Amino acid sequence: MPPKKRSGSTSNAAPAQSKKSKPDDLPDVEHAGILHESKRWVAVSGSRNLDAEYKHYLKNEDGTEKPYEYICMCRAPWNAGDSDDEEDEEDEDDDDDEEEDETEKTKKPACDGGKTCLCRKPAAEHPDHPWIITNAGFLKFHAQRTMMDLRDPDMWAMYIYNDFHAYGVLEVFENLLLDWLEAEGNWKEQWVVCQTIVWFLLDHASAPMTMIDDGSKLDATVQLAARVFLSMLASLESKKLLSDTSEVKDLGLVMALYMQMAKQYRTDFSLLEGDDQICHFDNYILTYANKFGIPLVGPADIDDIAAGCDGTVKLPAVTAAKPDPWGSAAAIKKHEKEHGTSAGKGKKASIGGDKHDITAFSSAERKAQSFDKKDILGKEGIEALKKGLVLRPA
Repeated sequence: MPPKKRSGSTSNAAPAQSKKSKPDDLPDVEHAGILHESKRWVAVSGSRNLDAEYKHYLKNEDGTEKPYEYICMCRAPWNAGDSDDEEDEEDEDDDDDEEEDETEKTKKPACDGGKTCLCRKPAAEHPDHPWIITNAGFLKFHAQRTMMDLRDPDMWAMYIYNDFHAYGVLEVFENLLLDWLEAEGNWKEQWVVCQTIVWFLLDHASAPMTMIDDGSKLDATVQLAARVFLSMLASLESKKLLSDTSEVKDLGLVMALYMQMAKQYRTDFSLLEGDDQICHFDNYILTYANKFGIPLVGPADIDDIAAGCDGTVKLPAVTAAKPDPWGSAAAIKKHEKEHGTSAGKGKKASIGGDKHDITAFSSAERKAQSFDKKDILGKEGIEALKKGLVLRPA
């Protein structure tokens, strides 16, 4: 698994030009000079290059990996360093040595990124293992962690304003919604985006966005993710891919994770508390699971989560005239009008993009916000960005 984000400020940023500059378990993709012509990005930014890197990976037909084939994770990546699927609290009472010894026997070994655990092993060789994801989903999820680093002033020895990083994380989230919209017509890629969205929302690294001062915008964005997933399930239904034998091998896992996310975001962040159907989208997920006989797997408490939901609600019909009864495409465009922000005077308000990506700033802007009033990228870093390389805080 990738190393955890460093705390505190950094003094240098280096181009990711070798295996040493990125996690060993990510594919070694040659991406220099590969640029993505998307209106979402400015001419030079790390976000643009990350997006290009991912798209190049999908098109790399000579690669040894198949993007949409499944691999194992030994457990949820947000618990990768833990000894079990749930975080263990330190036991402060050391009196009962016998009980502690018994606990040690039942603990799972910590994730070591595939050296001894199941991570990155072909899922086909472990058909009963629930924690699986596509190769593309694995790469895209970890790319989002880098996207968040590019928007964290603390990691770039800078200060901009208190909520800057929080809004930067939200921007990464918004980009995923746009990714789903842009992948229309490619259900496999849309499923990868849905995988990534829920893994992102459950990942501890995305928690800063829950601290933004605009709670209504955050709630609306999370609701939009819920709507997108319901649209995804409707799309799979239309393609006869909702079943316990579907080629979508992690169907029951991803459905369970979205239900887990719904419970967590209500309990921990007071979101998804409205009366409309989207705020209670977990009822619809459970109904889809019940209707099509899809076992929910993964989270240790999924049975308890399901017990708190209504799995008998009426599902909308999917027809040729209305292939997406949940209307996600229209909802994303409406959301952009209502909650988008402008990148500058005279520019149209939008969601996503790289407005909070520090590598997308001008050199003068980075100097003005840095602690030492110097551009942390320097000439070498800027040239690396222009070549299509991805910069990560050192």
